Amino acid sequence: MLEREPHVGGRIRTIRAHGGTLNTGAAFLASFYRETLRICEEIGLPLVEPLIHPSRSHDKRHMVTPGGTFPFGPSSPSAFARFPPVPPAQKVRLLATIAWLVLGTRLHIADVGSLARHDRGDADRWARRVIGDDACDYLVRPAIEPFFYAGADEVSAAVAMALLRHAARWRLVTPRDGMGALCDRLARETTVVARARAVSVHRRVGDFVVRTPERAVATRSVILAGTAPDMLSLDPPIDAGDIADMRAVRYVPCIVVLFGYRRELDIPVPSLTVGGPGRHPLVGFTALRTGGA
Repeated sequence: MLEREPHVGGRIRTIRAHGGTLNTGAAFLASFYRETLRICEEIGLPLVEPLIHPSRSHDKRHMVTPGGTFPFGPSSPSAFARFPPVPPAQKVRLLATIAWLVLGTRLHIADVGSLARHDRGDADRWARRVIGDDACDYLVRPAIEPFFYAGADEVSAAVAMALLRHAARWRLVTPRDGMGALCDRLARETTVVARARAVSVHRRVGDFVVRTPERAVATRSVILAGTAPDMLSLDPPIDAGDIADMRAVRYVPCIVVLFGYRRELDIPVPSLTVGGPGRHPLVGFTALRTGGA
């Protein structure tokens, strides 16, 4: 394996500080990631449930709203019933929508074909039309924006529909030693050359040659992982249709910052989520010791 970064896993890293574990990239494995969970079992990677579940954290997660701070709505049936920002009629519409998604569709977040069949605009417009404005701002958007780092108006409605369908029975797990441990364990049986940036890939009769600034490696097969511009810079010997697809990819500036405070802060629960109409500069706060992995 030729790895451009100093460590395997790309943006997946685990940082341990102040008695807690922080995953800077992917943080959870959902119960519907069947193949990944099978691999974790096969390699003997211990999995645990996270301290803070996005939708079932009971009294550990509250939402900060313009009208006050409340236990997060989906955290329990009683919290959902008492969640004041969403009126009863919209709660009923949400429950009816989830029932329809569970019983009447085969949507799966990892099945691109099933998502394509329900790709009818963005999640924000769909949720407001089907469920209501308040349910969208206080229940649907918080299920998307803190975890996908994108606005609900930038995400397909099919993704929101799939998440609601899975919400009825999904659960989350995370590697006990952090997501970085999954990458390290998978790479254990592989020879990894770190800080080895590929600069070209050429096909020869019977094999390929991958070149880095320091060496050339001959191999019978190649798997490339990276952004579309990185892939195109290698001039890879792949189908013209794939080249056209990569050239069609457009990127926009996006900055995600994880920051913290050295001094102790007094927050009422381990995790606070920000909810309500409009854009939110901060999506939430989590106490590392009591809300981390």
